[in-house]
Amino acid sequence: MAGPEPKLVLSVAALTDTGKVRGHNEDYVAYHVPSEPESLERQGALFLVCDGVGGGAAGEVASEHAARRILADYYQPENGTGPHAKLLAAVQRANAEIYGENLRQRRRPQDGDDSSRRSHHRDQLNLAHAGDSRAYLVREGHISQLTKDHSWVAEMGAGG
Repeated sequence: MAGPEPKLVLSVAALTDTGKVRGHNEDYVAYHVPSEPESLERQGALFLVCDGVGGGAAGEVASEHAARRILADYYQPENGTGPHAKLLAAVQRANAEIYGENLRQRRRPQDGDDSSRRSHHRDQLNLAHAGDSRAYLVREGHISQLTKDHSWVAEMGAGG
């Protein structure tokens, strides 16, 4: 007779850094782990790191807006789509809103957000990633980088 399935334990840690160029941090970190077991089973937990780009107020505004929009859209009532499709749709909507706002405000096109968005659902990890915010998996004492930077520096290092 098999015992109960082992319970998943999620630990969350976040670290952002202003870097050597900017005078302020434009990053925004957010996550949601549903407290209701049914919601956790159905939609999973969502972890976001949104890295503002642009060097002005636009970067920090865009990164916060992206995180809040993605969380709100992802946890909308079920519409028959799975976690992967919901995450993709939420990221696309946030991106479209930020892009539209940049056009309305006549900001530089590069103002915005590059980010890593992760959704853990059952035994799957759905990951949406753009930019230089990295995603790592830490398991049993080993650290693995899950993403590659989408940056000029990374492209040059890879033989661009």
